[in-house]
Amino acid sequence: MRGIIDGDGSVELNGGSKSRKDGARRIRIGSASISFIDQISEFLTNNEIDHKIYNSGATKSNIFYTLHIHGDLNLIKTLRFLYKDADAYLERKYLNAAQIRNSLIEKHSKLRETASAILKQADF
Repeated sequence: MRGIIDGDGSVELNGGSKSRKDGARRIRIGSASISFIDQISEFLTNNEIDHKIYNSGATKSNIFYTLHIHGDLNLIKTLRFLYKDADAYLERKYLNAAQIRNSLIEKHSKLRETASAILKQADF
């Protein structure tokens, strides 16, 4: 799976696009083969990782599919599967994955602090 991401995918923080909201995170895999995308989809489904498939081609002769993984839990599960105990990977994609992991840790640490403060005030 890591080889597929390294070759035909992307690990994105901020989506690489001005139209995406700040802090957007996702993993994408692209292919002209729907059967290839379907095999990856089946693997993800079997591992309880939510994802979506998009047909990015403009015409029938120009068909290209992208599989997107987003959502904090889905990203963490996927990144853990890809990089836990890994010794071979494309460094720039690993560094993007580490940035996503770190941003999610920071985000959820802040949420935990906020939730804790709210719960303390909710005792009435």
